[in-house]
Amino acid sequence: MDLVSGFSLTYLGLLVIAASWLLQLAYSWKGNRELRIEFIAVYTLGLAMVAVDEFVSTKGVSFMQSFSLCTAILLLARFLTFKKGK
Repeated sequence: MDLVSGFSLTYLGLLVIAASWLLQLAYSWKGNRELRIEFIAVYTLGLAMVAVDEFVSTKGVSFMQSFSLCTAILLLARFLTFKKGK
């Protein structure tokens, strides 16, 4: 699934994942140790992009990608429900 000649959704997803880590790194440089909800949301989006590209290009998703995506979604759901409870 090429977005632009030679540039796939996987590369874009990996860039999104890298951006999420930069967000978390910038937050931790301020002395904070918690995971930010923005990090988890952007990371999950990047994983979903990689999984979708893999599904479209090979007609299936590997177990590891499925496991990583499900874990990230569950973590995001947990953080969202924890924030609402406060």
